[in-house]
Amino acid sequence: MVNAIQRAYDLGALTHLFSFFPEEKSPMENYPQPPIGQYRRIQLARYLINKGLVRAEQMKFDERGRIIDFGVDEITLKESIECGTPFMTSGCRSRNRENACNRPYSNSTPYQALIGEIRNYPFQPAPDDIRIIKIQLLDYSDIPVKRWLEAPELVDEAE
Repeated sequence: MVNAIQRAYDLGALTHLFSFFPEEKSPMENYPQPPIGQYRRIQLARYLINKGLVRAEQMKFDERGRIIDFGVDEITLKESIECGTPFMTSGCRSRNRENACNRPYSNSTPYQALIGEIRNYPFQPAPDDIRIIKIQLLDYSDIPVKRWLEAPELVDEAE
């Protein structure tokens, strides 16, 4: 995926991401979503490539092809994560807003958003969102959906 993003950038195109979502009654309804950690790392790689801050060849990958080093210095990496932009919806410019995309549930459910796993933020991620994103970036598990925060409504229902 990272090499495809790089090729598009080299051709003059900016890329935009939506995470695969298994729509009910679709031919792919039984396929899992990519794990959130994997998706977050691709989002960050896309941002760094689209901003011209790194090339795919500078990144390092593990034996399964997962990003383990983004190929940029710590300050650039930290600033890129903390600004939140890599994790926002993109590709929907308007005259009044840089980011006019407002379809957060096209690749995740409201329940996933409730448990801290919104895939593309249609708004600037808050500091609490960034805290969760940082943890997700370090998650190399294959679990497609995990609870990242405790939703009081869910705790009450479980009791």
